[in-house]
Amino acid sequence: MNLKPITLFLLLLSVYAGAQTDNLFWFAAPDISSDHGNAPKNGAPIYLHVTAVLPTTVTVTQPGNPSFVPITFNLDELEHRTIQLDAIMGIDQIENYPQTWPQPPANIQKKAFKITSSPGDITVYYELDNYYNRDIFPLKGKNALGREFYVSTQNYFPNGNYAGTAWSGFVVAATENNTRIVVYPNDDWLYFNTNPGDSILLNLNAGETFAFRAESTVPNRHINGVRVNASKNIVVTVYDDSMRKKHTNNTNCSSSLSYDTFGDQISHLPYHRVTGICMGKGKSEFLLSDKLLQFYSFLHCHGHRFFTNQVESCSKKCFGEREVEGIRSYN
Repeated sequence: MNLKPITLFLLLLSVYAGAQTDNLFWFAAPDISSDHGNAPKNGAPIYLHVTAVLPTTVTVTQPGNPSFVPITFNLDELEHRTIQLDAIMGIDQIENYPQTWPQPPANIQKKAFKITSSPGDITVYYELDNYYNRDIFPLKGKNALGREFYVSTQNYFPNGNYAGTAWSGFVVAATENNTRIVVYPNDDWLYFNTNPGDSILLNLNAGETFAFRAESTVPNRHINGVRVNASKNIVVTVYDDSMRKKHTNNTNCSSSLSYDTFGDQISHLPYHRVTGICMGKGKSEFLLSDKLLQFYSFLHCHGHRFFTNQVESCSKKCFGEREVEGIRSYN
């Protein structure tokens, strides 16, 4: 057994310990898990979890949605509060759906959540708590707010072959008015037929969102190495719904297929994630600063598979003994 990845995760734990504690969070929920969960499915129940570091007052808003009634509550030191979002609003007011562009102003989605606390800091995560396709999205606070991102999922596992949301994709959300966002696709996407070097230009106001989705479920056509630039701070949520893999408890890798969702709020440059994912068992996440790579780890029938995404040129060996160019996968 190769213990290097496990050792790396343990060493990075101390670096990551405080990375998600803050007093300002933005988040845009993806459209995933459509065939799982309590009625009306779509991953329900859907929760927002908030934990206070010190006594504080928490406010949850949807700045782009004037009909959303702000949620305000007090928390004592280390007190936790769970909000079941799908119990107070429709799922179509939570999740963000792929669209064509441009859109009339009235049709632009305005579903970004803003969570603030004062005077104490908090931690926040979003959860899809359905039995078969459960996942959590830890919110990154200031580490998620930025103007330059590289968006990647993975290029080894196909998505499930059933209808619905089993695709890879991502959602962008503006946190300030008059935000110009430029996206550089890696392939044709749903509603977007592009050529190498093409870009998609969005103009969004605070709280407005836009969702992109891959056109194909084939692994090498997933969302990978996508550069996103913005004139003002934005946040980005990435997902890969119902990735198809072999069951880890079965020694025969040609049978016992299972499916699982990967999702996260990603960090902006120069911060990059190191994410360890044990499919079906949750995930452990670590944050690195000033590193060249994003990488993700998925557990499948032959053990862990790591996915790295090089976001800067590299003249030296960047990943152990191997130089990484673009997105690569390793057993």
